[in-house]
Amino acid sequence: MKVLCLGDQQSGVVYHRIYKPFTLLKEKGLLDFQILNYKQPIPEADWEDVTHVIFSRALPFSGESFANFFAICKATGKKVIIDNDDWWHLALDHPSKTTYDKANLSGRIVNSMYFADEVWTTQKYLADKIKKVNRNVHIIPNGLDPADPQWQITRQQSDEVRFGYVAGISHLPDLVENKIDLSPYQSYVADLGGYPQAAKARFALQTQSPDEYGKLYQAFDVALAPLLPSEFNRCKSNLKMVEAGFAGCALIVSDVAPYSQHLTDKNCIAVKHKGDWNKAIKYLHDNPNKAGDIALTLHEEMTTNFNIHDFNDIRYERLTSKN
Repeated sequence: MKVLCLGDQQSGVVYHRIYKPFTLLKEKGLLDFQILNYKQPIPEADWEDVTHVIFSRALPFSGESFANFFAICKATGKKVIIDNDDWWHLALDHPSKTTYDKANLSGRIVNSMYFADEVWTTQKYLADKIKKVNRNVHIIPNGLDPADPQWQITRQQSDEVRFGYVAGISHLPDLVENKIDLSPYQSYVADLGGYPQAAKARFALQTQSPDEYGKLYQAFDVALAPLLPSEFNRCKSNLKMVEAGFAGCALIVSDVAPYSQHLTDKNCIAVKHKGDWNKAIKYLHDNPNKAGDIALTLHEEMTTNFNIHDFNDIRYERLTSKN
């Protein structure tokens, strides 16, 4: 079995959803895997022995090349899988909205899913949306590898509880509208999208590649995961919660989907109203033992329930399925 991915492994989505899991399957000797960053039709030599082709969200081809690709796959018995981890309609305030619409990415994602043999996604709410396009959809949650060096966290001891925020480029409204103010505390925020300034953090963390960014979590003790309730955010996964757990951090999180179903009074501080964020931050700052208890509980739950090797069993089952 040989799986070919067309994508960029430096993309966080491609890294988590395709490159890392398939590399682990290859290391176990279960399949051959190759990732190519082609934007043009695939050279004939790279098709040799390929049984499955997988893409993140949409094929990078359009027009005649798009149609020819599916015709070739069908004629040669290659199974096409689309892995889609996001709602394909961006909010008006999303920083990529203009570029996204100009490239007609929404339409391309829908067409790609429609013609694919099957679609993989992260959670049920998004899966139900995908089923309106392609009924053959399977849920494979996001997981992390506990043996990955970036999650082998070495955290220096501190007399003061430290707070931090690490996220992708689209979350400025989540910081701003939740009125998060980290200025009174030892605080570290990823230097991206104006986040350190928005959160009034004392220190900016230099962004890292997808195979290194986990180390950013070692700068702080409590991770923040603010999220506004919206249709787009409801389609996301609970990856930030998983990352905090693997990194041994305590967590303060918005009590909204996709987090709500995973929250308890022992694994986080859940913020139900936007105006309560700074109260929650102050509470953990003033109660370091509580922060430590939350960190231990969250670490045990996330490493037990969101291990990438368990989800790779689902991937391999789907690859070997006749349906």
